[in-house]
Amino acid sequence: MCSLGQCVFNPFAVWRVVAFSASILPTDPNGLPWDSTPAYADPDPYVFMKIGSATNSTSELQDTLSPVWNQALIDAMASDIQSSLYVEIWDSDFGFDEQIGNCYPAISQADLLLGMKTVMGCGRADITLMFYML
Repeated sequence: MCSLGQCVFNPFAVWRVVAFSASILPTDPNGLPWDSTPAYADPDPYVFMKIGSATNSTSELQDTLSPVWNQALIDAMASDIQSSLYVEIWDSDFGFDEQIGNCYPAISQADLLLGMKTVMGCGRADITLMFYML
């Protein structure tokens, strides 16, 4: 909480975690396009997030290397976000989904107070997360 220009971090405050956007490499780990149809070679990405036992997913976006979901996924205490946030990015496909990446982002007090963090190298993507104190 901030007052008179000074911020005090409360590890028990509840924050909303938002999957905001990502930047995805144009090929899968084998160097192939994400989807086999040339006209629709870009992935259909969505995010799966877990904090403790809470889980949620974004909607799937069609054929994009630069998805913007801006979807609130989980409300959790700061201490839980810092200790157990797990993120997966997937390409939705017919038959089976292909994982683009996964990571355990290191979220600091400064990230929460700033309200965002771009996690570089979450598999074959960089993902931007946003945080709002409730």
